Amino acid sequence: MTRYGITECHTAGVCAKALGAKGDQAKLKTDTKEIHGGNACMSTLADTSATLKAKAEQPTVRVGAAPGTTLPTAKRAADQGRRPKPG
Repeated sequence: MTRYGITECHTAGVCAKALGAKGDQAKLKTDTKEIHGGNACMSTLADTSATLKAKAEQPTVRVGAAPGTTLPTAKRAADQGRRPKPG
């Protein structure tokens, strides 16, 4: 929703510039920068939240372990040049 605030403040700033209201233009430019900062902060929070949620939902994968084996068993089997036996 901040895009509406950014658009409105920017448009009003352009109008203020065209009308020669330098004080109003400067205030609107500052407001637009503040909205941009808030938008960037919210985007970072949303990205972090989505990443944490995805990590929490992702099952733990043991690389190199066959289904039904533990990682140490798979490692020993790999060290011996064979595939581990499930169970």
